[in-house]
Order: sequence, then structure tokens, then C-alpha cells
Amino acid sequence: MNISKSQVDDLNAVITVAVTEEDYSSKVTETLKNYKRNANIPGFRKGNIPMGLIRKQYGKAVIIDEVNKLIQSSLFEYLQEQDVHYLGNPLPKSEQNIDWDSKDFTFDFDLGLAPEFEVDFGQDLPDYLKVKLSEKDVEDQIERIRTQYGNRLEKQQVSSQEDVLIGAFTADSFEDEEKRGYFRLSDVKEESKELFNEVKVDQQIELVLEDVFAQGAISRHIFGLTDQQVDEVKSQKVTFTVETINFTELAALDEALFKKLYPELGITTQEAFKEQLIKDGEKEFSNQSDQKFLDDVSKAALDNTTFDLPKEFLTRWIQVSGEKELTEQEAQEEFTKNEKGIRYQLIEGKLAKKYDIKVEFEDLKAYIRELVVAQFGRANTPVDDSQLDDIVANVLKNQDEVKQLSEQLVSKKLVSSLKENLTYNQKELSSEEFIKELYPQEA
Repeated sequence: MNISKSQVDDLNAVITVAVTEEDYSSKVTETLKNYKRNANIPGFRKGNIPMGLIRKQYGKAVIIDEVNKLIQSSLFEYLQEQDVHYLGNPLPKSEQNIDWDSKDFTFDFDLGLAPEFEVDFGQDLPDYLKVKLSEKDVEDQIERIRTQYGNRLEKQQVSSQEDVLIGAFTADSFEDEEKRGYFRLSDVKEESKELFNEVKVDQQIELVLEDVFAQGAISRHIFGLTDQQVDEVKSQKVTFTVETINFTELAALDEALFKKLYPELGITTQEAFKEQLIKDGEKEFSNQSDQKFLDDVSKAALDNTTFDLPKEFLTRWIQVSGEKELTEQEAQEEFTKNEKGIRYQLIEGKLAKKYDIKVEFEDLKAYIRELVVAQFGRANTPVDDSQLDDIVANVLKNQDEVKQLSEQLVSKKLVSSLKENLTYNQKELSSEEFIKELYPQEA
């Protein structure tokens, strides 16, 4: 067998595979012998069918199958050995007609080549946003923790903004059906809070939803309402019957609470507890900071790094590579939709090669283990090494999860390399400022 590559231009090549009878004949003979042993042909006992008849009936199909298998394996071995950087997969030239009655065959494949380029981030790199937690951040977190671990109790009358009202909504548009729901008084608009002054169990309150709650709060807290139903009833008058008023008695800020959250750390004082909360909080924000930095730097690279793609080849590859063959127009639209993603993958691959980023099996196991430990830690659930090993083994059996986690680990290693090798400014923000940077549309 002879395989050669001829360059069409910087982004396209043709791979020619020449197959001789010697390359495939032994495999064909072996396959036909198996057919001879197992075939059922009327007039012949099983295993005693003449080889000539077997070859006449099955020979061409077997040759086609074995030659195709040989081409596939040899072609990809060649591309790997020659270190050819290509996009998609080789595509057989559409105009070639193979004479399968011949003994020797020649196949031509179009190949789209990865472009040569250097990653350019532009003149000014984005800032790295670092969160510095304030005293208020810590106190708010402590209050959330004390609420989470506190006792849920009931009362007869509203007395606090943190009280939760549970009950039934009725309206003409509900067609006599009650909609059960709940809401916290802190979710009520400031101008409507007086509606709930000293409200008691069994009391009925007439209200207009959009006057009392923001749209999002209506969707979240009123059960059984679709977005369309919310639009229909938000401006109508509804009646809310209070059935239960819940409140939470905050957990004591003492050693018992510290042990629930950090059983292994031996925290005994409020000062040490706050220090640990700051450490954990800033670590959690640092993960988001890393992701934000990677997103911003990736965008800068996409905006400033220019290179051409083998568009015609990739469009044809998209057209034929899916479960269902697309029309040329559909393939062109799909290419346009995915072009940015293709460019990012090439840039990421270039950076991964530059910084020698690899994901070894042991790296992936350690990363999955780290994620599992963190998950159990957030749930304050102890887990031993044996359980961890079992969970990691089960995750590794799921190919979709392995692919997703491998991509996450590549991103994690990439952002570490970018932080180590690029020159950039670090900008310190409060948690509130950082959230606004992450979600400017909600600011």
C-alpha cells in the first residue's frame, strides 16, 4: 500500500491511497473461509460448499468491506505518523468511480488542513477581577448559615420581614381552582409592604400581583402558573388566604454550629469561624474570577487572531458527517453558526500545545475526586476513601461525563497557564461589584 499527500493550497490537500491485491488478499481469504464454514446454501451440506461458489457469491462484497477497513485504519495511521494537522475527517472525492472487478485500487480523499497562525490577544489584556469580601459579606453569609441551620417554627401573626406566608390564591381566571403558593415578606415591593402589617393566619388579602411582586417573584413563588398564565393574571385582583406563617429561629453562633460546618477544623471562636468563611468565600469567587478571566482573554484572542479556514471543505464535511445528510444550504448555515466555535477550538489547541497542557488519566481521576469531595463538603456529609473510589469509578464509566470533565480540566489548566505567562492587571472588587461585572444585564 502506498499513501501520499499532495498540497492543493495552504488549507487543502489530497491524500491518495493506492491499494494492491497483496494488501488485502489474506484478509479476504480468511473471511471467505469463515463464510464457507458457516454459510447455508441449498444443495450443500454446511461446511462442504465449494470455495469457488463462496467466492463467486460473496467475494466482491468481502473485498469492498476489507479494502474499506484497511483504508480507514491506514489513512489515520498515516496522518498521525506524518503529524498532519487537519480539520474534520478526510472525505472521498465525489467524482471517483472505483472498478471493484480490478485487483488494484486507487482512492483520493480531500483533506482540510488546520491553518498556521500565532495567537494574538491584542495590546491590552483584560483585567483579572479579584473579589475582596467585606464585613457585610461575611455577616450576610453568617445570617444565611444561621437561617439554614435554625429551627422552623410557626406563628399566628406577621412580625418580621423574614416571615414566610403560605396559603392559597384565588381569582376569576383560575376557574374556581386554588393556586397554592408561598412568599417571603422581603420579596414584597417596598410600596406594598403595608398590605401585610400585622396579618394573621386565616386572614384574606386582596392584591394585584404585579403591584406587590416583581415578575420574577410571581413566577417563582406562585405554584402552578406558567409564564403565559402569569401574563394573564398579573394585572388582575386576586385573593390570598393566609394558612400558615413560618419563621426561622436562628441557630446560635457557637461551637456546635462551627463543628457542623467544619467538623475537621476544630474551630472554637467566632473570629476563627469568620476567617474560614472569608477563606472559603474568596476561594469560591476565585473560581468565578478564573472563568471570567478565561472568557475575557478568549474573546480578546478571537477578536485579534486572524486566520482563514478551509470553508468549502468544512461545509461539505458538515453536510455529510451527521446522522442525516444536510442540503448544501443547510450545511452553509451550520458552518456560519459554528465558525466561532471552530476558531476558538483551534486557538485553545494552539495554547494547549504552547503551554504543554495535557489531561492524563490520573489527572482526570484526581480532578473528579476533588469535585466529589467539594460536593460532599458543601452538603456537610462525610465520605471515606472507599466511597470516593466507587463514585469516581462510576463517573469514569460515563463517556459523556468524562468528555465534559476533561474539557473542564483543560480549561482549568489553561487559565492557570495564562495567569502564569501573561502580563495583566489585577483589579480588586467587592462581591457586589463583581456580580455586576458578571451579569451586567441584571445590574
